[in-house]
Amino acid sequence: MNARDPHAIPDVQNTLDPRELPIEKVGIRGIRHPISVRGRDGWVQGTVADCGLFVSLPAHLKGTHMSRFVELLNGLDTPLAPPAFETLVRDMLDRLEADSGEISLRFPYFRRKSAPVSGVQSVLDYEVGFTARIGSDGGYTFSAARAGAGYKPVPLFEKNFAARRAQPALTRDDRSRHRRQSDGRGPDRYRRTGGLL
Repeated sequence: MNARDPHAIPDVQNTLDPRELPIEKVGIRGIRHPISVRGRDGWVQGTVADCGLFVSLPAHLKGTHMSRFVELLNGLDTPLAPPAFETLVRDMLDRLEADSGEISLRFPYFRRKSAPVSGVQSVLDYEVGFTARIGSDGGYTFSAARAGAGYKPVPLFEKNFAARRAQPALTRDDRSRHRRQSDGRGPDRYRRTGGLL
């Protein structure tokens, strides 16, 4: 017969909570993790991402095991691209028995550019952010933003997959107006893209 240890710490996590309070957002933020990213041109590069992983929990759960977020990051063995994020978020929700969740990554991304006059190639770095969410209704939203040297983050695109349609494309008049407004010094701020940069 096993005697109870009077000095043992009780397992509060697995006890019932009569209050039945759902948790709106629980997770980890600011964890740095190595990832590889696939660009539109197919080029794969390694980088380090500042990651945030969050879920909301139903009332019958008191909390979650934070190590499962790290397990998810450690399981990233293929290069990331925007289409892979929905699967990643759904996997996180399954592991944590959550209704809704969000994954956000912010990382430096390097891209080769040629000077317009001399043609000399150099590498420019961009701060890129990906955010993927699945709401309690099951709708999936993905957005990406980038910032060049000295520029504020500029949204690349945002898609709401709950309705299964992308934002409308810019019309010819919209493109002309945007070209006139651009100062020509910054990145192409008005291009919508389905890939990374």
